Amino acid sequence: MEYVYTYDLSREEVEGLLAVPVESTGFFGGLKRKMSAAGAARIADRSTGPTTVVLSGTGLRLTDARGVRELRWSDVHYVVERPGVWSTQDVAHGAAIIPGSAVPESERAALAQQLRTWVGRKYKVREGGMAGSV
Repeated sequence: MEYVYTYDLSREEVEGLLAVPVESTGFFGGLKRKMSAAGAARIADRSTGPTTVVLSGTGLRLTDARGVRELRWSDVHYVVERPGVWSTQDVAHGAAIIPGSAVPESERAALAQQLRTWVGRKYKVREGGMAGSV
């Protein structure tokens, strides 16, 4: 089974999807927001513009203006579901994102379940996940 999604995000859209919620307060909340903003800026450098992502049992393939990147599930450190975005991280390719807006709402639950099946305990839900964004 494969899932294929195409999207075209601006730098501001990527940074917005990855931003730490304003509710994070205090010293640690501010530090978390600052570190997250720096990480989001690096991810935005690689995640803007027209992109196609293909998800399958072996991993994901991203095609964009820079070329094609293949990430195997066995090499992915995690898949995080947050409001509006799924993100992955691996050593060789860095982070990759799948914006919720690229996935029809009727497919989001099935995609989340399939990702859980493919990556097991490496699947994490933060800030309410996709359910928190509707």
